Amino acid sequence: MTGCARGLLSSALLAMATMAIGQCPGVRPKFSWASDGSTIVFTDLTQAYVSERHWEFGDGDTAMGLVETHTYAFAADDTVTLTVTVDGCPFSVSGRVVHPGQNDACLSQLTSAFTVEQAGNNHMLFTDQSEGDGSLLLYLWTFGDDSLWIGQSAEHFYALPGAYDVSHSIGTVDSLFQTACVAGSAERVYVNGNTSTCDSSLFLDLNLGDGMGVLPFEAQIAVLDGALVIAETFWDYGDGTSDVGISATHAYAYPGEYQVCVQVNAFDTVAQQECFARACDVVVPQLVGLAENSPKAEFDGHPVPCEDALWLSGPGVRRGAQWSLFDALGRVVTSGPVEHDGAERLELGTVPGGMYTVVLFGKNGVYSLRIVKQ
Repeated sequence: MTGCARGLLSSALLAMATMAIGQCPGVRPKFSWASDGSTIVFTDLTQAYVSERHWEFGDGDTAMGLVETHTYAFAADDTVTLTVTVDGCPFSVSGRVVHPGQNDACLSQLTSAFTVEQAGNNHMLFTDQSEGDGSLLLYLWTFGDDSLWIGQSAEHFYALPGAYDVSHSIGTVDSLFQTACVAGSAERVYVNGNTSTCDSSLFLDLNLGDGMGVLPFEAQIAVLDGALVIAETFWDYGDGTSDVGISATHAYAYPGEYQVCVQVNAFDTVAQQECFARACDVVVPQLVGLAENSPKAEFDGHPVPCEDALWLSGPGVRRGAQWSLFDALGRVVTSGPVEHDGAERLELGTVPGGMYTVVLFGKNGVYSLRIVKQ
């Protein structure tokens, strides 16, 4: 290592970045779509208090509701984007929607869903969980990095860790009646791991603190080539704030799940080229940080999957609110008032099995939860 490189690295190791306070909650937007006749029903599945929504359907039309129906003039594929506002912060997610036109009617019901599992460094497994009453002829995955996959389930290696918009589409065609049915879902996915474009000259690992209050973070850097000079270490805390320095401390204003990424930029003095190493991992603050405001109220459902009854619980469950159960096509199956604070029992014995969305309409906002009924 050159004297210049040693000096830069030593100075960076001795510096402690100024503590930043988190600004935005840990929200990952999500939505689904499904055919209903010749229209497509889009449903926001974001698990947070959403004060504002904005849909862009890819053909110039827009909307602002929790559940929206849209008819495309022609069969094609369009990129649909949902932007939700939570605590003043915008969050967006996009999905590739393959759809029929206004003259193509669907007589079946499809539901799209998938699970995500981290299998290794930048290595993700996506498993199809869709349901339908016809033969599924098409599976289409988009991974948010300009790559596609046609198959029921998928595994994908990302060149860089980070946050990506993943979409899953299914479709079926009834050869007798020539009807086209589609469904899909899109969500923001965290890919954790590390990558270096400096070959074996620069190794980077990420050490995240845990607990409550102010969390310590450290970038563990190993420079294995004396010609490599560290230029800058940049932090992205996943809540709209950033910082520089080898070590840093950070306080989150809201509990939740955040992806923290650190990038080390370097310069090869022999090859006269720039390179970088990047590492990402997830941190889950246990309590509210230094902000004075508490997080917005939410609610949970249990058990999931449920059978004859579903219990809603949480600070968002308040007497006087209303709840509705929507099916995969955005239709209200059943609804009723909330009669107790903190916990409410929903009788679902007559509801057919399948995937549903419970929406709670309270005084302070609208909350939604995806459930499975056996």
